[in-house]
This record gives sequence, C-alpha cells and structure tokens, in this order.
Amino acid sequence: HALTPKLHKYSRTLPPLMAATKISQKAAKAGFEWDSVDGVWEKFHEELDEFRTAIAHEPQENQLAELGDILFTLVNIARWHGLDPSEALQSTNRRFIQRFELVEGGSDRPLTDYSIDELETLWQQAKARLKAD
Repeated sequence: HALTPKLHKYSRTLPPLMAATKISQKAAKAGFEWDSVDGVWEKFHEELDEFRTAIAHEPQENQLAELGDILFTLVNIARWHGLDPSEALQSTNRRFIQRFELVEGGSDRPLTDYSIDELETLWQQAKARLKAD
C-alpha cells in the first residue's frame, strides 16, 4: 500500500485534472495498466454507456460519479498517447473564447434571439476566420 498515500496527496493538493493525470501515471507505473490502448477505448465506451444510463435513470450523485469515470478514462487515453489533458483543455477554452468573441462581435442582436442553426452558421464563420488568420 505504499502508493496509496501518494495518490491521496495528489487528490488533495492538485487541481482535479492534473491529479487524475498524476494518479493515472503512478498507477500505470505500479502495474495497474491495460494491455493496450484498445482496452482503454473499450473502457471509455463502457463508461459512456453507464453515464447515459445514469443521466436517464439515476440520481445526480450517480451521474456525477459516471461523469468522473469518463473523464478519468479520457485522462488514461491521453496518457497512452503522450498528451497532456490540462494543456488540451486550456487550448480548447482559449479557442472557444476566441470563437465566441467573434460570434458576439458579429451579431446584430442578442444571441438568444438567434436560432440554433443561425448560431451554428456564425460559429462556423468564426472558426473559418480564425483559421485564416
């Protein structure tokens, strides 16, 4: 049980996504690992199905637990591919804000007055504009 105290420490002291990454790395190094990334993908699909079921039929506590399982499994997929999930999410947040800023700036009325199709068109235009820059 020598690893367990460290895992608790990560959970208490690091932001959740960073803690999940560290916990996943340490558990894998200790031998708690899938044989291949295919197993991790299978686990992801299993967790996604469980989350869908929880959303449809279970209390919020179970829904949160299943969402956490999906996120943790995605952290494991990222680890298998040498990707930093915190960096990925930061990048996505930045891109979303940039696109949203263009959507807001390009609108001539409150966004709530647009249909979802109109908003999607504005979103795609913002994405294209940012790619072109």
